[in-house]
Amino acid sequence: MTTKASDDKKAAESLCRLSEQLTIGNCQSLYQTINKQLERDNLTRVILDLEKVQQFDTAGLQLLLVVKRHVTVRLKAEFVLMNVSQDIDQALALLGLGSVIDHPEDVCDVA
Repeated sequence: MTTKASDDKKAAESLCRLSEQLTIGNCQSLYQTINKQLERDNLTRVILDLEKVQQFDTAGLQLLLVVKRHVTVRLKAEFVLMNVSQDIDQALALLGLGSVIDHPEDVCDVA
């Protein structure tokens, strides 16, 4: 996973690019890495880029829910998923999570 953060003092944005696997085998390390990014001050938007994700399971989808809750409830920031594959989108819909984890088709202004 790679991360990129803007350094604007007023507002901050965090972009996390996830690697090929979003599975139970790496969810703990991903969560720890993402949590480090979420410790920054003034975060207004957190973006998870799923472009490279090839494998995922329900633990990976649960991780997305946990991160979304942390971002929206605790940090009061915007949570965005980008480059969501059709397979992940279908899995979210099948589990009834399509409306819980929504994602725009295009995300603009990614720094």
